[in-house]
Amino acid sequence: MDNRSRSTQDSEGTSAVDRLVEWDKSLSRRLALCSSAESPLAHLRPYMRLLEYSCHGVPWFVGVAALLLMSHQFEMQQLLLNLFSSE
Repeated sequence: MDNRSRSTQDSEGTSAVDRLVEWDKSLSRRLALCSSAESPLAHLRPYMRLLEYSCHGVPWFVGVAALLLMSHQFEMQQLLLNLFSSE
């Protein structure tokens, strides 16, 4: 094993990427309070779903529509119409 591969692995042979992935999984588990029906905040699940949909889609639709109305070039209008129809 060369020095470079030794520096990215700890004494158990786990790489830094593997440790980062495990840390991400454990953090996600702790932060996902509304993810299951038996969680303490399960009664908020419908509101979280509504918040997820409203905050992601609305700015894209408004932004693309505004750019479409302000654009005077045919190529840009075509691109924006394609983007708008793919949402």
